[in-house]
Amino acid sequence: MSNEYQVRLITPPAVEPVTLAECKVDLRVDHDADDSLISGLIAAARHDAEELSRRALVNRTLELSLTGWPCDNLIQLPLPPLVSVTSITYLSDANVSAVMPGADYIAITDVEPGLIMLAKDATWPTATLRSVLPIRVRYVAGYGATAISVPERYKALIRSLVAIRYEYRDEMTPTAERMLANIR
Repeated sequence: MSNEYQVRLITPPAVEPVTLAECKVDLRVDHDADDSLISGLIAAARHDAEELSRRALVNRTLELSLTGWPCDNLIQLPLPPLVSVTSITYLSDANVSAVMPGADYIAITDVEPGLIMLAKDATWPTATLRSVLPIRVRYVAGYGATAISVPERYKALIRSLVAIRYEYRDEMTPTAERMLANIR
């Protein structure tokens, strides 16, 4: 695979891996005055957990843009686990979009990172490509569409980060730094 790529979020996760109610129990908060704050802390903690682990926790649609077709007939898809590949499109040097037929490739979802492999006797399209990120792979990544599918270690990390950030607001403690380092 070419070294130059970008990943863009197309559709964000519909839910967070942990709920406001779960975090309020952890925090021993029995009022609604801090609900917005806690919800924001949950989203920020999920983002940090995903960034550090280089994973998508709850299903979302992503788009990988590549500079060219791979030499080894495999495309690695960042932010595992891979659920499915929606489409592969490419832009010609005339900026005309075309879709690669689904029968020409296989999505390999049981390895990490997920892969796209050419089907038997298939080849990558031979059109002259646009010079800037002409190939777009749209795919779904995550452990599932609901929080129940997310491994407990990531939920625990998120809840701990929320608790630390709620307690210390904008100050990062050494304990939080160690927790973040461990997930890396």
